[in-house]
Amino acid sequence: MTPAAKHLLRCLRAYGQLYRALGRHRAGTVWQATTQLFDRFLAATFVLMSGVSIDALVLQVRPGGRGRGALSATGSAACMA
Repeated sequence: MTPAAKHLLRCLRAYGQLYRALGRHRAGTVWQATTQLFDRFLAATFVLMSGVSIDALVLQVRPGGRGRGALSATGSAACMA
């Protein structure tokens, strides 16, 4: 197992302990926010490293760039990139 994988497992274990302490209702809310943050981080990293613009991604997802699903994941990345 690589050092990065070991670090990831330690982090996941720590997150699990934190979520357990929060209780069911709050843990779900925090988990949802964490996954949204991670998704936006991945989108911003992809845009930064690939040289593809947000506009090009939106047009690929939804022709014309319209639609709630097209902008929800990539629109926030534009603010971060």
